[in-house]
Amino acid sequence: MSKETANDTTVNDTTRNNKVDIAEFTNQFIDFIDAFDSLQLATVDKDGMPEASYAPYVKLGNDYYIYV
Repeated sequence: MSKETANDTTVNDTTRNNKVDIAEFTNQFIDFIDAFDSLQLATVDKDGMPEASYAPYVKLGNDYYIYV
């Protein structure tokens, strides 16, 4: 269970007794996403059957555009 502190950007992870720096985590997350040129897109059809495929995407600023 995590609890965000009111006066900084850390989260106290009580299950592991350590703090997570939200800004650093966000930067690492963005770097991870930017390392790929495509994404996995999972949907369901009209009968509820799952479908998954990859699709290329482009990031412009903070927006992502998926080519399908």
